[in-house]
Amino acid sequence: MKIALVLDSRDFGGIESHILEIAKALSGYAVDLTVVRLTNYGSHPLITRLQDANIHTHTLNGSFSSLYRYVKTQQFDIVHSHGYKANLYSRLVCRFTRSQSVSTFHSGDRGTGKLYLYDALDRWTAFLSHYNICVSEPIQSGLNGQSDVMLNAISTKNTGLEFGTQIGFVGRLSTEKAPERFVALAEQFPNQQFAMFGDGPEYQTLAHKAPKNLTLHGHQADMHSVWKTISVLILPSRKEGLPMVCLEAMLRGIPVIATDVGSIKQLIEHDIDGWVINEYCPSLLCDTLEAWLQLSQQDVNAYRLNARDKILRHFSMREYTPKLLTQYQRLLPNTSSPSKRNEYV
Repeated sequence: MKIALVLDSRDFGGIESHILEIAKALSGYAVDLTVVRLTNYGSHPLITRLQDANIHTHTLNGSFSSLYRYVKTQQFDIVHSHGYKANLYSRLVCRFTRSQSVSTFHSGDRGTGKLYLYDALDRWTAFLSHYNICVSEPIQSGLNGQSDVMLNAISTKNTGLEFGTQIGFVGRLSTEKAPERFVALAEQFPNQQFAMFGDGPEYQTLAHKAPKNLTLHGHQADMHSVWKTISVLILPSRKEGLPMVCLEAMLRGIPVIATDVGSIKQLIEHDIDGWVINEYCPSLLCDTLEAWLQLSQQDVNAYRLNARDKILRHFSMREYTPKLLTQYQRLLPNTSSPSKRNEYV
């Protein structure tokens, strides 16, 4: 089976993290895999990590014709795209080649202006894909075409518990992530240390408003050292799909306090392995964090272990990858199922 994972990417975020996980997991099977970047925006941490994992990559010049020529020449069985531009290009290319188009819809934020138009076009033309995947039910409800919900997953191999002390925010500093809510929360707890990891259009505004107990660390090329510093993750988003950062935190025993957006309630069981705030309210967010800070060490450990256990049991690539391959296989009835080469997940 010959597979292309296609994206158009400038930075490393949730989609890129998801593709890295899928690519590494698929490389454990007898498949011919290439990660295709539509446009060369310069050096990219995703490409570096893929190459370090001996996964083949290819970068195009950003045009539709370059993707068409590459897919036609390489004769991929599956072209699996992620993000609106990659989805639009890939499903059209597959209509003019023998390849089967699979589109994944990640974003719960429909954006504004040109982004809104592109996103709307992506959703409206979903019926042109041979198969669609959504990371949450709210995203699925907005598609013009058949789709399945497949919740994100991560590799659980060689990842242990972390025991940080800071209250953390990890994500893009933009409207849909509501980072200003995290800044306001830090102001209410002057004796606690808060840390923001990420970059985006609101960085400078947030930096000017940040209290002394909040540090903005900017974009992080490698999150491994970051997780060691965080005790609890705050996700006060306005819109989400299923955030990869939640999975990554919980796997490490870092509970999450999150607003009820996207598929959060399918990930977090309230007051068992984290907390879900049904409707954003500053005082409720403060009360929830205060409750975490007042827990005994025994109760803290229970939340940590519950959070980790949730990921190990239900959000591991060990379960996700065979399901994905099964969907690929259904599009290729005359192709044998790929065998396992090694264990990544």
